[in-house]
Amino acid sequence: MRELTHKQDKAISALLSEPTIGAAAAKIGIGESTLHTWLADSDFSEAYRAARREATQQAIARLQQQSSAAAGVLVDLMNDTSKPGSIA
Repeated sequence: MRELTHKQDKAISALLSEPTIGAAAAKIGIGESTLHTWLADSDFSEAYRAARREATQQAIARLQQQSSAAAGVLVDLMNDTSKPGSIA
């Protein structure tokens, strides 16, 4: 696998943070067609998939770490009779 350019690395970050390919391209100052061309490139697309996997794994780990605290808050809200019924 070849090294990506600095602009391609920035494109991967933009793809992970922006809602559309067009917005990602605009964020880094390239045309949307260029980004589509890069996405069709096997080295770029593999790097993008790896970055997405890593981001997803980090998000899952964070949710796992906080799930106990979140469940505790929900139980407290359910059991608090001073709160409106729409919460329980």
